[in-house]
Amino acid sequence: MGTIFGALMIPAMYLLGKKVFHKRIFAFASAFLMMFEFMHFAQTRIGTIDSYPGLFIILTYFFMYDAFIKKSYKTGFKSSLKPLLLAGIFWGLAAASKWTALWTGFGLATLFFVSMGLEMLDYKKAISKKIKGKFPSWTRDFIKNKLVLTPLTCVIFFVVIPGIIYVSSYLPIITLPGPSHNLEEVVRYQKNMYDYHANLVATHPYQSNPWEWSLGYKPLLEYRDTNQPAGKVSLMYTMGHPIIFWFGLLSIFAISIIGIWKRDKRVFFILIAYAFQYVPWFITNRGGCMFIYHYFTAIPFLIMALVYLLKFIHDDLPKIIGKAYMSKQSEEKARLVTKCIFYSFLAIVAIFFVWFYPSLSGMVVDESYLKSVKWFNVL
Repeated sequence: MGTIFGALMIPAMYLLGKKVFHKRIFAFASAFLMMFEFMHFAQTRIGTIDSYPGLFIILTYFFMYDAFIKKSYKTGFKSSLKPLLLAGIFWGLAAASKWTALWTGFGLATLFFVSMGLEMLDYKKAISKKIKGKFPSWTRDFIKNKLVLTPLTCVIFFVVIPGIIYVSSYLPIITLPGPSHNLEEVVRYQKNMYDYHANLVATHPYQSNPWEWSLGYKPLLEYRDTNQPAGKVSLMYTMGHPIIFWFGLLSIFAISIIGIWKRDKRVFFILIAYAFQYVPWFITNRGGCMFIYHYFTAIPFLIMALVYLLKFIHDDLPKIIGKAYMSKQSEEKARLVTKCIFYSFLAIVAIFFVWFYPSLSGMVVDESYLKSVKWFNVL
């Protein structure tokens, strides 16, 4: 089931990419990069639960994107609530799968309140400019809908419904025969889980620090077959794709500048989603025993940042060059070059996947193979 959910993350990335970037080629790039990302491949084909919150978080932000980008006074009050409801449901499913999804709620709240603030600015501008002595029709019920009804409805969407989903996930336990199996048991489990992680004192040879994850520095050995003959090895590592990780991290900084320059709300959406899946780990107290797979749910938004930069190079850079040289011919030549860069980048990502496949899959290979990936700290 985890593998099925992991496979579904690929079309989910396509849908998110299509919604954010509008063109199929960039939706394809989003799905392509997810399909060939090392950690996604390794984590979703073994018995871990990361596939479930991973898929649900992608879908949570898929629906939250509409609530953030679209103006509620243009879509209509009832229509503006639909994406919020769906985002709340999928966030509840993600949180019920793994606690790491709880941080997603802070990202959703940030997007919601920023969106509300921007619409309030639109409202103030609208009422300051009468048209023939009248206010725009949408301003009539704006305060009631946006500042009263929508927040109250969101309490149901993001507190009540996720709470019901979360508690319902314990039904297989609390419905067992016996006096101790009841709602109190749910509370007891929360306390036990928190105490375990908060008081954990442990060391592990593959533990790593959050700052190392974005660089893909410390892979996690998931499996080693010790029964192989001399000279043969079978290993399975959870690690990041070096091209996606390194260029993705570069993209985070690059699109921050581009987003400010272009005043593009999409950049803010991507950065908030990425930040709340990654930054909280820097303040998480888990006895220092953390691993690179904790970065798993941040990777989809790292990919979105990378695709945004690729889109800028593919679509916008030729126009900038054409204007700089005041030549249509220069723009066409630049467009040819940027297309080559775009497709070459995707090809390199796929080639790296083939190269590293034995260390991701447990494939039996000669020990000499490890020398070819030793530079990536795969030992």
